[in-house]
Amino acid sequence: LYTGLNPKSFAEAIHEVAAGPPVRTAAVLGISHSAVTILEHLEQLGVPRRICFARRPAKHAEWVEDANDYRFTMSGLKGPGSLFARKNCLDRWGVPHGHTGVTL
Repeated sequence: LYTGLNPKSFAEAIHEVAAGPPVRTAAVLGISHSAVTILEHLEQLGVPRRICFARRPAKHAEWVEDANDYRFTMSGLKGPGSLFARKNCLDRWGVPHGHTGVTL
């Protein structure tokens, strides 16, 4: 997790793995903020096929002005993770039987 969240360390790890043929596919389990950040880093590193396996679509934290706080603050994505999830439709795929995978 630490390596995947640190862009420099992650790039080095991907290049070590790719000492042979380049990494063409990578999968991430879950749809937490950390998982979405790692998917974004994989995109930035040029991994062409990224797969996200999750039980449910991404949920976004929603700012509630009256409460001066977020709704879904503990389970929802915020900031750049939320933007990446929206851009890649991680919040809008059908989830039959409670598990699914989406390829970015």
